Amino acid sequence: MNSHLVEALLEAVYFFAECDDDVLDPDVSVQQLELTAAVLAKMSESEKLEFAKCCRQHSADIDKIDAEKRQFYMEVPENLGLVTE
Repeated sequence: MNSHLVEALLEAVYFFAECDDDVLDPDVSVQQLELTAAVLAKMSESEKLEFAKCCRQHSADIDKIDAEKRQFYMEVPENLGLVTE
């Protein structure tokens, strides 16, 4: 799995999940997150596990100061319904 694509996707998911309501309508954010989850759900089980592994790896690369973002990255696969851990 391309780690750069996973990182870009994580940043986009983080933006839609965490952006201020004044920046983007919350309904649009939810709609985009649901679409992202639906597309990712089409992956095979092994691809989902690989994606989850990449998310964990990227979370480890985040500055320790940003613990909230690190935790968010680790939880993306589960929060999008791709894996249950």
